[in-house]
Amino acid sequence: MDMYVGACFYCGQTSGIPGQYKSQEEADKAATKSCGCYEARMDRAAEAGRNKLRGLLAYQPQAVVDTLIGVLNMIAACMMASATVQLDGRTKVKIKADSKGYVVVQKVTTTVEQEVV
Repeated sequence: MDMYVGACFYCGQTSGIPGQYKSQEEADKAATKSCGCYEARMDRAAEAGRNKLRGLLAYQPQAVVDTLIGVLNMIAACMMASATVQLDGRTKVKIKADSKGYVVVQKVTTTVEQEVV
């Protein structure tokens, strides 16, 4: 039986119990998921953000969700600092990275009540 020890995709730090994984790829994925380096944390935050966006915007067309996921991926990769997208007259989505390695996803819905008397 082969013995695989995982290494983080980003920093190369090894972790895991030898022999616990069926392939090197599986061992490397597990090591990356548990690594504390900034890039691995941002990768995990991006995955959580993608899932959050899908849930928050389930009613939006898939093309809109895919575009926002692309924006989120660019923020997680430090290519952008933040983005605010106006979806319609009352719904905005804000995406940003914070200094601790988290991706913040906000959906802001504004409701205006007006009466003419």
